[in-house]
Amino acid sequence: MPWKRLFIRAYVDQYLHLGNTVTSRAEGAHSQLKSALKVSTSDLKTVFGRVELLLNQQHTEHEGRIAWDQIRTSHTARGPLYSQLLGRVSGFALGKIWEQHY
Repeated sequence: MPWKRLFIRAYVDQYLHLGNTVTSRAEGAHSQLKSALKVSTSDLKTVFGRVELLLNQQHTEHEGRIAWDQIRTSHTARGPLYSQLLGRVSGFALGKIWEQHY
């Protein structure tokens, strides 16, 4: 049933979802955690170390994206309509709003 995805996408794309297409944040987090752990038979110290490494990595990436977003202004967000949103809303979100508006 490959056509089933086309119907769902047509329905979902009617609404502004800013690229979030997963059904649950927990599912995405669970997938990342399983990838980081690699095996289910590790001892507690190994599991703790890998979870700590994963969280530190995610935090560093998040901080980097925020810093990059604050110094960069998208060409789509230079109009007067968006001036009050700059620095408060991510460039990605502004781009998605712009796509929906135009």
